[in-house]
Amino acid sequence: ASGGSLTTPVSINQGGTFSLATGGTLNSPATVNAGGNFIFSGGSMNSSLSNAGTVTLNSPSTVNGNYAQTGNLMLGMVDKETYGQLVATGNITLSGGLTINLLNELGTSLRDGDTFTVVKTTGGTITYNTLTVTQTGYSNALLKFLVENPTPQLIQLKASRTEIFNTLPPDEMAYL
Repeated sequence: ASGGSLTTPVSINQGGTFSLATGGTLNSPATVNAGGNFIFSGGSMNSSLSNAGTVTLNSPSTVNGNYAQTGNLMLGMVDKETYGQLVATGNITLSGGLTINLLNELGTSLRDGDTFTVVKTTGGTITYNTLTVTQTGYSNALLKFLVENPTPQLIQLKASRTEIFNTLPPDEMAYL
């Protein structure tokens, strides 16, 4: 949906992709089944979203309702100002993975200690068993993303150089 409004419930099945772009509005529940893909890039969603596949966000995106996940949430990151963020007005349940996809070489724009709010609720709570962060796309060999002090309303990631240093053999640290 781009520049229009969709009021029919959406079900995205294995191998299928649905994109909600800037200017598009989804006014009905959406279900992403296993193997399905939902690309949410700036449109408006006025209902709940259930994700058993993959939801991709490359900019801040709001679900005016609940978000429930057993699949994967992929957050694109262009730089420290432009990155995917899930905002829900209701409850957020994360039972799947959280993937950070670096969309270009961040180089010097990302610093040790930079934090990013990646998931937040404005009217409910966030629940999860564990949060697994996977970093894909371009690599930034000196930094790794770690979950930083999550609260019932907010999940932040922190870029950490220390985590990388703790995994390097001592003879390789001398070159950094």
